[in-house]
Amino acid sequence: MPAWVWITVLFLAALVSLLFLIRVRYRLDWEGGSKWSAALEFGIPGFMRGMAFPAKATETDSAEETQTSVPSKAPADSKSRSKRKFGSRIGRILLKDTVLLRALFGYGLRFIRLIFGLLNLELDCAVGYPDPAKLGRFAGYWYAIQPLLGRRLRVQFRFQDRQPTLQMHLRGGFSAARALSHAFALMASFPWILLLRRFWRARRLAKLPVG
Repeated sequence: MPAWVWITVLFLAALVSLLFLIRVRYRLDWEGGSKWSAALEFGIPGFMRGMAFPAKATETDSAEETQTSVPSKAPADSKSRSKRKFGSRIGRILLKDTVLLRALFGYGLRFIRLIFGLLNLELDCAVGYPDPAKLGRFAGYWYAIQPLLGRRLRVQFRFQDRQPTLQMHLRGGFSAARALSHAFALMASFPWILLLRRFWRARRLAKLPVG
């Protein structure tokens, strides 16, 4: 094979390897009320850069706000009003289209499933309540459904707390290659053809005279 083919193959292989190496990690800790903290890391392992939230306040010089005069808009003519009316009719027809809404609802479920698969999150919760009987009953319900939710969601029950408490610790991460694959999957699974067909149908119906 020519040399440029080998160079192209090696370049693509290096690019794919780099996408697998680039990673994003996140963490969120919430202890009820307004007490929370988060961290985000990204980069290649060993050379990760991070950000922490809430960010530390920095002192900035106060700047005077300048008031700019907003030019007055010219009154809309009858043609623009008719376009807006036509667009609103199309929107109302699409909102009543059960075929399109059913397809979008199914895509929404796939979107949520793919996003949760991408985030690869793990959630640890700690729940406390002053009444041990109620907390024990809740714990029984939880242990009954916990096998259906997998091992990435864990709950700890604090019977020693004398007031209702809730703590959440969430963490996870993904690679750039995984993010690209999920983005392609979301774009490919979107009902583009159905959306265009129903849009043209709504456009034809909107042109009909209102009876």
